[in-house]
Amino acid sequence: MRNNLIVKIIKEFLFGIIQVGFGSIETNFGLALFSLLIGVVFLIIPDAEKPIIIYLFSILGLAFSVRMFYLSTKQIIEKHKK
Repeated sequence: MRNNLIVKIIKEFLFGIIQVGFGSIETNFGLALFSLLIGVVFLIIPDAEKPIIIYLFSILGLAFSVRMFYLSTKQIIEKHKK
């Protein structure tokens, strides 16, 4: 039963990667991966060109991504318990 839950979470994560790759965001995992991508891109911009607002967007994107991963995983676990 536990393995089935882990497999389901991994499938959702991989489906999110495919969604972002093809430019479609339909699930919470897709949205979380997209915001993670935005956060990382804003973080790796060279320092000479980066104003302080870029750091803010990066931190917000990463924080939103972590929150969405947590809520999506929690939702899958609650559905699996029923």
